[in-house]
Amino acid sequence: MAARKASAALAAAACVAQAAALCEIDVGGVSVSVASKGQTAFQLRIVPAGAALFENPMVYEPAVAKTERKAREALDGESCEASSDLGALSVSADGVVVLKDAKGKTLTTSDPISSGGRLALSTAAGKLYGRGAAPQDAQFLTATTVKPKVYNRATYAPYYYSTDGYSALGAVKVDRNTGPEMDLNYTTDGSKVTWTYGQGAFELHLMPAPTLKDGTMRYYELIGRPVVPPRYIFGFGASRWGWESSDYVKQVLSNFTVQGFPLDYMIIDFE
Repeated sequence: MAARKASAALAAAACVAQAAALCEIDVGGVSVSVASKGQTAFQLRIVPAGAALFENPMVYEPAVAKTERKAREALDGESCEASSDLGALSVSADGVVVLKDAKGKTLTTSDPISSGGRLALSTAAGKLYGRGAAPQDAQFLTATTVKPKVYNRATYAPYYYSTDGYSALGAVKVDRNTGPEMDLNYTTDGSKVTWTYGQGAFELHLMPAPTLKDGTMRYYELIGRPVVPPRYIFGFGASRWGWESSDYVKQVLSNFTVQGFPLDYMIIDFE
């Protein structure tokens, strides 16, 4: 009996997720879990009552240690923590998230998690890099608000590197009815970085990283490195918007050949 009580006391102290283990805690009816994704990132999942989990297509699973599907449920009054050589990610019984680096320095803390579809993380006026771009962003490397979307000439990702010392990649469920935008965004006012994610499940990968270079490398390790395009793409190409007809395309190709200009590929873009 004494041994059982001692074991229960140790279990109640903290629910610690090492390596790829996952720890789950209930915060006011919201399921919150933390896990370590190898030496690449920490995973935070927030699942309101009635919301379904989803597979995150942005995460390249072979590049990171897979999270165990079976979660350990935290006991009343305990916290959850995932740790690795990167540092630690924890969530307290009242829903406060804390991210620390390998030296134990706190990088960011959250407001208590609720069912309101938002997560606010502290920032010391951190600059946010890496959101993507459109033509109007040519002279700006940082952003204060981002709505993930993919359009012609514009791509914005649910990602940033913060000069607070970490990278973050958010995700919500998407399907063929979602369209070119995600029901997700983040904004910063210099004191908080706030993610807004609607009423469904939300997944956030956090990566302690002292520099922008480190943060970018861990981001690539998480999502997979960009594929090198075919050799001919690095050659000379002909492209325009609104080719008039197949005869016009053939004439342009002939002009390149007759006049001795190199041509490795053509991009055919019809409206």
